Amino acid sequence: MRKISAFLFLLLLCFACSKTDEERASSLLDNAKEHISNNEWNAAKIVLDSIHQEYPSLVEYRRMADTLEWQIRLFEHERTLSYIDTLLPIKKKELNEMKKDFVFTKDTLYQDFGSYVHRKMQLAYNLKRTYLKPMVDERGVFSLMSQYYGQVSVQHHALTLEAEGVLYRSKDPGVYNAFANEDMYAENLLFEGTEATNIAHFIITQEQRTIKVCLKGVRDYSYFLTKNDKEAVIATINFSSIVADCYRLEQERTMLLNEIEKLKRRVVKL
Repeated sequence: MRKISAFLFLLLLCFACSKTDEERASSLLDNAKEHISNNEWNAAKIVLDSIHQEYPSLVEYRRMADTLEWQIRLFEHERTLSYIDTLLPIKKKELNEMKKDFVFTKDTLYQDFGSYVHRKMQLAYNLKRTYLKPMVDERGVFSLMSQYYGQVSVQHHALTLEAEGVLYRSKDPGVYNAFANEDMYAENLLFEGTEATNIAHFIITQEQRTIKVCLKGVRDYSYFLTKNDKEAVIATINFSSIVADCYRLEQERTMLLNEIEKLKRRVVKL
């Protein structure tokens, strides 16, 4: 009799076990739904992940888990989109106010992105002059061009800035170009990325001091930054931050709208 009872117990246990995975998966789905209704998104995602990990063969339950995950992602994207739609007009207003001090140019044949140049740095006002020309493109990428004009070829590949004993020396080689016109030489050395930003930050921190720039090449050539030059560099790098913010928000907004449209097509009612 005991053997029969033990056998029946094992049989019932096996029968119960065959239902356990589905019951547990269903319970996890209910648990995830409860988290979602309480706006506990991260907790819900953890529960849904466990369904995929623990019950890989329960395709129907995993499909329902996917649907809930899409609903969570849809909510998160819509929440982020709402934040961007609130912030972007504020940034654009600031951008438009600052744009008044800049001139935009773009050569559509050779440039993917046009550039903003401070009005004080326009070529018409700086012919036959040695100076630093700050620029920012439509993505907010800041660059700085060392412009040289003189009777001898300097062939500069680096520069130093000195302000009352405080020294900065460029580390990246930059992009060099040179032109000759009769007895005069024109050279430019373009710095981008971190190097351009570092030079600008040096000028910002030393703005109230006299800043000496030395072009390092086969010959050295030195000059002092004017007040207008300093102001143009500082205004341009500040402007670049706003341009970068607007560009990033616009790109993110476009991506979110595309993702939201895809998710809406996927989501079905459980």
